[in-house]
Amino acid sequence: MRWGDLGGYDWQLLPAAQGGPTVLGLTFGYGLLDESIAEYGTLRYFASALRSELARPVELATNTVGVPEVEINIQPDTVAVSVVGDRDTVVGAWQRLPAFFDGTFAIEPTEPHPTDEWGWTVDMFARAGKNSYSLSLLPQEPPRVGAEKIAQLRSHLAPRKGAVRCLFYTNDETLAVSLPCPPRRPTHGRHCRLPLRALAAIPPAD
Repeated sequence: MRWGDLGGYDWQLLPAAQGGPTVLGLTFGYGLLDESIAEYGTLRYFASALRSELARPVELATNTVGVPEVEINIQPDTVAVSVVGDRDTVVGAWQRLPAFFDGTFAIEPTEPHPTDEWGWTVDMFARAGKNSYSLSLLPQEPPRVGAEKIAQLRSHLAPRKGAVRCLFYTNDETLAVSLPCPPRRPTHGRHCRLPLRALAAIPPAD
């Protein structure tokens, strides 16, 4: 496993797949703890919209269609996005990422993306304070969130904007390239450095 800074982005280079599927993803230093109660549900609807966009079938040069496997893992302090499949399918899906964050198309709210179930609900609720993570411990689903709120979060998380630190990762070093425009680094706040627990959200290479 190696680390690199390419075009202003942090990359983790995982061991090569050795005949297995290609993995390409990113982890945002932003999670449910960062979302206020007033914004509750926005992160989950954002994740759902992002997954829907990346998981669409990809038309390949061989006149066939590839379907990427997309997994989004929402944690208290991170959101991890993984695209897995054969190399051409993963690349085709990944190329949609800049247009998604640039707001090229409108977001249509669907269903909130699921979150993990954490134990020790009462204890965690007392420790977490007033935020979306606390509300996520309760059994009810979040209220429906409007497209405008989701679009605002999409803009805030855009990797090229640099407001929130993110870590890219792949098991194919040839795919470790920057997005078309380098990011503006955050200069203050807890997002300046990705939490170490973000590494736990990164799937190991097979």
